[in-house]
Amino acid sequence: MQPESVISVIESVANPGLAEDWDPSGVQVAATRERIQRLAVALDPTPDLIARALEWEADFLLTHHPLSLTPALPSRLDDFHASLRLLLGRDVWLYAAHTSLDVQTNGPVAWLARSLQLSDIAPIAELKSGPYEQDGFLAGFGVQGTFPAPLSWPDFTAQLSSITGLHSWRRTGKPPAEVARIAYCPGSGMSLASKAFSSGADVFLSGDLKYHAAQEIEGLGPALDLGHFILEEHMMRAWTRDLQSALAEHDIDVGFFPGHDPIVCETNQ
Repeated sequence: MQPESVISVIESVANPGLAEDWDPSGVQVAATRERIQRLAVALDPTPDLIARALEWEADFLLTHHPLSLTPALPSRLDDFHASLRLLLGRDVWLYAAHTSLDVQTNGPVAWLARSLQLSDIAPIAELKSGPYEQDGFLAGFGVQGTFPAPLSWPDFTAQLSSITGLHSWRRTGKPPAEVARIAYCPGSGMSLASKAFSSGADVFLSGDLKYHAAQEIEGLGPALDLGHFILEEHMMRAWTRDLQSALAEHDIDVGFFPGHDPIVCETNQ
């Protein structure tokens, strides 16, 4: 399959025209090879992850996070330089679907909503350019939805733990007795918390909860900080399964490569 055709499949889900102005979603590193046989999918284009994908003999790497958010030269011997060296040395494509993927409310970002069997799935915030509909769903940032029946707080957190694999998280705000509707935004999405609560969410989930943001929303309801890594890692794993189905007839191997959360929770005993 030609690289352009692989990119077309990717962009049928993650439309680069919907990416934020500051976000360089799209081709990060071009290659001269004209036939793609192995597509590696991951969250971050780190040197370690790229090396593992190359050991698998990937010729196209799809990540969520871009190689760099701002144009840069490889003027230092850092991870950016190492990633470029690995990709260019093996003539491998790198494509990043960042906010172009985040805004697809019915795309891989909805994996948690589907796992929790939520209905009435919708974005929390519309795009700056205004409403945009794709495949019958509005595109926008964040996801919100309603449970089939309200859950007690312990039942909700037990489900969340079972699905994400997390057994602890940071929280601000007081837990409600019941949870009927939740909203979430993977990664750095705390700016959507107040809008989520005003839209009827009983709980807001995201990553990167900061002190002053917690002060501002503490009285609105409970917000759980699951960490920047976990929701997006699961999102890319879910997208891998979709891509495996979409590319099966083209004899392309699609593999997911687990990432690494640089933040660890440590107990001092």
